[in-house]
Amino acid sequence: MNPALTGSPDLRFIHMVLKSTLGQFAMQIRKSRYARKPPCPKRILVFSFHGIGDAILQTPKISLIRKIYPGSHITLAATENVIEAFSNNPHINECLTYKHGGFQGVSLAECLTTLQLVLFKRNYDLALLDSSSGKLRGNLLAVLLGARYIVSDGIAAPENNFLADEIVTYDERLHQAERNAAILNNSVSGYYPPNFADIELSVLISGQEQHRAEIFFKSREIDPDRKVIILHPGSGNRLGIHKRWPIKKYLELLDRLKERFPGYSVLVIKGPHEDEINYKYFAEKECVIIENFTLLEVAAIIRRASVFVGNDSGIAHLAASQNIPIVSIFGPTDEKLIRPYGKQVYVVRRQMECAPCWGGPGYLQACNKKIGCLADLEATAVLGAVQACLAGADDGGQPEAGANHSRGFGYTLVEENPGLPEGYSSRYIPGNINLNPAAGS
Repeated sequence: MNPALTGSPDLRFIHMVLKSTLGQFAMQIRKSRYARKPPCPKRILVFSFHGIGDAILQTPKISLIRKIYPGSHITLAATENVIEAFSNNPHINECLTYKHGGFQGVSLAECLTTLQLVLFKRNYDLALLDSSSGKLRGNLLAVLLGARYIVSDGIAAPENNFLADEIVTYDERLHQAERNAAILNNSVSGYYPPNFADIELSVLISGQEQHRAEIFFKSREIDPDRKVIILHPGSGNRLGIHKRWPIKKYLELLDRLKERFPGYSVLVIKGPHEDEINYKYFAEKECVIIENFTLLEVAAIIRRASVFVGNDSGIAHLAASQNIPIVSIFGPTDEKLIRPYGKQVYVVRRQMECAPCWGGPGYLQACNKKIGCLADLEATAVLGAVQACLAGADDGGQPEAGANHSRGFGYTLVEENPGLPEGYSSRYIPGNINLNPAAGS
């Protein structure tokens, strides 16, 4: 909403009425022009507008689109910061790079990019807008690019979905990767209910990127047979600072890892927007720092790891896409929705009544100078999860006493709380998927 309108209830009401009226008018125009559903879409448009993690969680949906429509032309419109994640994806025929204006509003570059896309309108048969792209921007771009039929996500705000021809709803407890795939349960796709057991992330590595990784390990004198643990103490840009486990905790974990697993090399990833983290402390402890590599080169390096340990971040999702064991540290964010999606994922969190709070009205309100759900999480809990991941290794061991493990839905929750009763389960509620095939039809 325009800040100038926030002071007067009358102006807010007028703004709301005008917005609603415009939305209804635009929807009627669109229904009259594109009333026909495409019987078999030949040109399909999908979007990825957010961070690296959100982009990687889109990959199962793209694989399913190719499965449903093997002969279709799939176009991905993505912001320039995530386009690399899809560069080796065999299911995508075309990528449109959308220059994002950042967090301060719409930039000139964003406007010019939109104009460029509109001038070369492609007249797509079907546009799919899931919960991470079904906002107003995605709806408008789908229309401007000439999408004949738009299917959008039911969780997006109604005022952002007024251009959609069909709304798909589902159980809000689903993981983000499952939400993205659930958009295919629409009338055009024949109400295709995805089998979530088959959903896998897909970020593919080329021979060139693998070669760069091999050069990296050789230049750091890391023997090919030596096992590797990778840490990522960052969490992307400034919006992710509150998701970071304290550096002093990582350094304590590092000391325990070196003591417990002397036969392993420990590598630490430094991201491009994480300069405020002082990585010299890790270098002083003889860690190898991974920096100045492309996203896919980092993925090729991560593939070598026996276990990845990190915060809730895009790099954690990248690690999950390489099918290696993950220890993911969570605080304010909700592991039920956005944990790394894989078969060997351990979520470590300090259970508190106020957590998770990310994105809600009470976000960080209970915190007093420190984020307790992260600051009070002990290194012994994370070490216990690492030991569980490496239990099959020659020098692996059983989790330390005090680390309580419990099986959730698709992941294991590890909590530093020895007082929990045996059989304690995580707060994740599996539930049955609740898709509504009649929505929007």
